[in-house]
Amino acid sequence: LSTLLLLTGLLSLVATAQSVEPREVALARHQDEPLPLHNGDFELGFLPVTIGGGAGEVGTGWTPFVTNGAPYFLAGQISPPLNRWQVLHGPAGAYDAGIYQRVDGVSFGDTLRAQVRVYLPPAFDGITKTIGIDPLGGLDPRAPSIVWSQRGSGRPWHTLSVTATAAATQTTVFVRVQQPADATPIYVGLDDVSLARV
Repeated sequence: LSTLLLLTGLLSLVATAQSVEPREVALARHQDEPLPLHNGDFELGFLPVTIGGGAGEVGTGWTPFVTNGAPYFLAGQISPPLNRWQVLHGPAGAYDAGIYQRVDGVSFGDTLRAQVRVYLPPAFDGITKTIGIDPLGGLDPRAPSIVWSQRGSGRPWHTLSVTATAAATQTTVFVRVQQPADATPIYVGLDDVSLARV
């Protein structure tokens, strides 16, 4: 009788386990959640601007900044297949400049990751490239609240990444290029900027 009761109990447990649907949401592997950064790949085109060295073009949805020097903002493009990217060029010596974009849809305490692909020929590794996040959502590229990535190397098309914790309901992504006075002027490419909640 005891054996029969034990078997009956085991069968009941099996039936119960089979009737429970798997909790896929709880068991699913965590994935980064992209945030609404506009025109991060620059495929939506460019708008004319006058800043720095004069007339130029900046990716739609992005705002250029110059804190030093007179660089040019240019539209890079090759085809086929069509591929666009932002270009900075400083023929007149030293400059400190870049682009930024404020993004909504974040919450206090969110862990955010921003990335960008940058291009610079290896022979010109003296030029600094960084990506930054302002957790406060500010628009000043000199703000002490910005968390900057490590300096990029001179390898062609490599990725820079930075992580920060949101302290507001908006955050701002900055991509920055710094060319020293003794550097040989060169074209710096920026592409595939992204922001995600991680």
